Amino acid sequence: MGNVVNWCKEDEEEEYGTLLMKPMKREGTWRDLKKHPLLFGCSSIEEEKAEIERIMASVKGRHGCDGLSAAGFEYRAEACGKHGGLEEEWIEEEKKLGGVDSASEYDMEHCPDCRTRLYHLTSNTRIEASNRSVFIADGDMYDEVARLCQEVAQDLMQKEAKLRWVTICDDPQHQHELRALLQHDFNEPTRCTKQPTLIIATGRGKVGPGIFSRQHLLTSGIEPSTALPMLREAKARNMRCALIDPNARGDYHTMRTFTKSLSHIFEEDLPTTTTTRSSFLPSPQSPPPLSPQQQHNDQQQIQNNPIYILAHSASGGYLIRHLLTSPQILPRIKAIAFTDSTHNIQWTKDIPDLHAKIQDASSLYLRSNSVRSLGGVEGERE
Repeated sequence: MGNVVNWCKEDEEEEYGTLLMKPMKREGTWRDLKKHPLLFGCSSIEEEKAEIERIMASVKGRHGCDGLSAAGFEYRAEACGKHGGLEEEWIEEEKKLGGVDSASEYDMEHCPDCRTRLYHLTSNTRIEASNRSVFIADGDMYDEVARLCQEVAQDLMQKEAKLRWVTICDDPQHQHELRALLQHDFNEPTRCTKQPTLIIATGRGKVGPGIFSRQHLLTSGIEPSTALPMLREAKARNMRCALIDPNARGDYHTMRTFTKSLSHIFEEDLPTTTTTRSSFLPSPQSPPPLSPQQQHNDQQQIQNNPIYILAHSASGGYLIRHLLTSPQILPRIKAIAFTDSTHNIQWTKDIPDLHAKIQDASSLYLRSNSVRSLGGVEGERE
C-alpha cells in the first residue's frame, strides 16, 4: 500500500461488507475512513482512484439509464406496505379485462410512501444518506452520477406528463442553449379553453428543470426530490405544465435566464431598459395602458387560463424580481407556493397588487418542517 499507515487497532476495525474501514495517512494528510470511507470494493486509495477513473470513462457520453447502468446503478420502484402486492394484481387484472386497474394505479402513483430508489447493482444495496459515500465518491463521480440520475428523473417526468424539450434561446455567445420542459401542446391557443397552467421553477446550483435536490435524488428517491408528484397531480387536474431551468447558463446569468424563460412561455416582451435601485433589485415599472380589446382578452385569460406557480429556493426571489419589472401576468396568477424562498416582501412595497398578492391566502410558504401561509393557514408537512 506504499506510503500508507494504519493507526487503528484490529479489533476497532469496522466492516462494510468486504471493505475494512481503516483511518489512513497518505502523503502527509490524514483520511478518517470511518467518516470518508474508500469506495466499495477498494482496499487502498490507489484502487479507489483507478475505480473512479474507470467509472468516469464508462459513463462519458452516455445518457440516463444507459449511463447509470454503466456506472453500476439503477432505479427501482419500491411500493409501500399498503401497495406492495398491487403489481401482481395489476397483471391478473390486465389478463382478465385487457387493462390495468386505473384506480389502484392512481392510488399508488399518488402515495407519498411509494418511491423510486437508487440501487448499487453489484452489492444490491439501496443508496441512503448513511452509505452514499461508500458507493458514490465525492467530487467528479458524485457530479456524474447525479447528472445521470437527473436525466433518468427527467425522462420519467417527460413520459408521465408528456413533456418535451423546447429551445428558448440558442445564443452563440453562451456555451449552453436555454431550454425548458413543456407539454407537447403547451403553445397551442387556449384562450377559449378552460385549462390552468402550472409553472415549476427549481433553485440555484447544479440542478436541472424539475429537480429540487441532487442529494435527495441519490439518497431519498425520485418522488421526494423532483417535480414528479406535482406533475401527476397536475395531470389529474388537466393542467398545462412547464418546468424552467434558471441554471441553464450558470450562476451569473440565473435572473436573466429565469426572465427569458417566463417571457417566452407567456409571450411577454422583455423590457428594453431597466433602471435599478441597486445591482440586485430592479425598479418597478408600470405597465402601459391596455386597449378595451386587450382588457377583454386579459379578462378571458384570467378566467380560463389561471396560472399556478411553484417557486423553490432562489426561484422565489427570481419570481418576485420578474414580477416587479413585468407585472403583466400578475392578474392571471391564481396561487404561488414558495418553498424555502429567498425573496423579501419589502421588495414589493411600491407595487400594491404584488405586495398584497404575496401576503394573502393565495400565497403559501413552506420552510424546513413547517408550512406557513400568510393567509392564516398553518400546519405541519407530512
